[in-house]
Amino acid sequence: MLKLNRLGQFVLLLLVVGAPAQPSYAQREGGQTVGRRRSEMGGAPVIEDVNPANGPTAGGNIITIGGMNFGSGNTNVQPSVSVGGAPCQQVVWVSATSVLCEAPEGVGGHKLVTVEVGGVTSSSNPSSYFNYDPPSVLAIEPGHGSASGGTMVTIVGTNFGATNNNPSVTIGGRPCQNVVWLSNTKLQCVSPPGIGIGDVRVFVLDESSPENFGTIFEFDAPVVSKLVPDHGPSTGGYTMTIQGLNFGTIDSKPQIKVGGKQCRRSTWKSNEEVMCVLPKGVGPEKQVTVDILGQPSRPSPRAQFSYDGPIVTALQPEHGATIGGTHLTVLGANFGNEEEGKNLQVSIGQIPCSSQRWISESSLFCITPAGVGAGKEVEAVVSAIKSSPCPAASSKPGSPYSGCKSTFDYDRPNIDRVEPNHGPAAGGYFVAALGDNYGTSPNLIKLYMGGVECEKTQWVSNTKARCLVPPGVGITHLIVDVDGQRNSGASSAAAEGDIFTYDAPVVKRVLPSAGDPLGGQLVTVYGDNFGSDKSKVSVLVGQVPARVVHVSNEQMMIVMPQGEGNRAVRVRVADQESLPPSSSSSSSSSS
Repeated sequence: MLKLNRLGQFVLLLLVVGAPAQPSYAQREGGQTVGRRRSEMGGAPVIEDVNPANGPTAGGNIITIGGMNFGSGNTNVQPSVSVGGAPCQQVVWVSATSVLCEAPEGVGGHKLVTVEVGGVTSSSNPSSYFNYDPPSVLAIEPGHGSASGGTMVTIVGTNFGATNNNPSVTIGGRPCQNVVWLSNTKLQCVSPPGIGIGDVRVFVLDESSPENFGTIFEFDAPVVSKLVPDHGPSTGGYTMTIQGLNFGTIDSKPQIKVGGKQCRRSTWKSNEEVMCVLPKGVGPEKQVTVDILGQPSRPSPRAQFSYDGPIVTALQPEHGATIGGTHLTVLGANFGNEEEGKNLQVSIGQIPCSSQRWISESSLFCITPAGVGAGKEVEAVVSAIKSSPCPAASSKPGSPYSGCKSTFDYDRPNIDRVEPNHGPAAGGYFVAALGDNYGTSPNLIKLYMGGVECEKTQWVSNTKARCLVPPGVGITHLIVDVDGQRNSGASSAAAEGDIFTYDAPVVKRVLPSAGDPLGGQLVTVYGDNFGSDKSKVSVLVGQVPARVVHVSNEQMMIVMPQGEGNRAVRVRVADQESLPPSSSSSSSSSS
C-alpha cells in the first residue's frame, strides 16, 4: 500500500488514470515493447532517461527515471534509487520502466543516478546523470566597501548547499577571505582588496554562479584628501602628489584630470597616493578627479588645484612718453596659451593699452596709452584673472623675483624755455612753460616759481602750460609737476631752459635825502622789485650796511648808519643788486 505523501498522491493519480501500458521511452518491436519482454525476462536495470536532469541543491524535487528492468508489480521487490551516492528521500515504483525519486540534497554536477532492483544495480551511461543547480547570487550586503578590502559581506542567493561544502567566493575575480557558510541561501566573507566594480561569484565544488549575472560589489570610489602642491605655474609639466584613499592596492592605472584636462602622466604609487604631471592651465580652484576603472573621485574643496595667476616681472622699456604710443614688452609668467590670450587685457595705471597681443606664456605686447606719472602698475588680465605685482620679497637677496619691476614710468616733464623769462617782482602776469610730457589732463599739472606755487596753472597741451606768476625776487627755476613728477630744474641748478628771473630792484629816490652824521634816523627808500621778504633784502649806504626795518615791493624803511657826505644807497634783493640813479643818495651834514 502506498503512503499518502507527495509521491503517493502522484502515484495514486497515475493509477487512477491508468498506469502507462506502453512506456513512451521503450522501443517497440513487432507490436510489443522490447522493455516489457526484457523485464519479463529479467536482467540488470537500465536507465534511459532522467527527467528533469537538474534540480535545486536542497533536494525534494521529483525525478522521473525511465528505463527497463525496474521490477514487476507482482513482486515485493521494490527498487532503490540514489543520486550521486545519496539515496532518494522517497522512491515510488510506477512500472518496470519507470520509477519516481524525491531527490536528496546535494551539490555539484554530473551526479550518477542508479537504480537497484533485487541487489542488481544499473550501470552508468550518458543518460544516467543528474545535475544540482549551480549557485546563484541574488543580493549582497553591503554592496560596497573599501578598496583596501576588509569589509564583511553577506551574500544571499540559492544553491549554496544544504550542508557546508566549503564554498568559495570571488569579488572581481579575487578570492574573498574567511568564507563562512551559513545556509543554503546565505554566505559571509571578508572582501579582498580591489578597485572599480567587481562581479560577485560563488563556487561550490565544480559549480559556480554565472559570470556577469548582475550582482556586483562596488569598491569605494577614490577619495582625494590633499594635493601637494595645491598651486603652481600655468606652464604645467611639474609633478603633483595626490593623497587620499581607495586608489587600489595594485597598479590601478589611474586616469587623473585637472580642471577637465588629462594629466600629462598619471602614476599609481599606493592605495593612498597617486601622482600627476600637470597639464597647462590657468585659473584657480580647478577640480582634480582621480578615476579608477570608471569610478571618479567626488568633487571637494580639498581636491582643488589653483594655477598661479599671471605675474609681471619686467618691462621693456621701463618708461615712455606721456602721449602714449610706446611699444612695450611685458615679461612675466603664467600668461596662459594663445587661445586664452585672445581675451587678454593689459593696462597701465588702470588705463587699457591702445593695443595688446599675447606672445607667449611669459611675454605680452602693449602699445601704451597716454598717461602721466611714475610707478604706474602694469596689469595683465588672463582668463579674468588679474596679474600680481612684484612680490614684496623680490628685493631680498636670493629671491626668484630679484630685480622684479612691474611699474611703468611716464617720462618726467621737461621745460625747454620760459616765455617771457623775466618779469616784475610783483607777479600777477602769465608766463608760458614750453617743453613736453605735460600729459593730457589739466587736473594733474601744477607749476611752481621756485618753491612757490603759481597763482594759477593752465594746462594747454602736452607741450605747453601757463603760470600766473606769484610775487618773488631773484633768479629762480620754473618747476612743472605732473602727477608727482617734476622737471630736472626742480633738483638741478644747472638747468637753463626753465630759468625765470625776477627783475632786479630799482632805487628811485630816498626821503629824506639828508640826515644827522651820527645816523639813527628812519629813511624811506622808494623804488621797485624790492619784494616783501625782509630777510632777502640788504641795503648799503656807501659801504656801510643800513638796518632794514620794513620792506614792500615799492618801498622800504631803513635806519641810517653813521656817515658824512653824499653816499649812494644800494639795495640788494636775493642775488640781484640795484643800480640806483645818481639822485638816489643820502647826505649827512655836520653842524
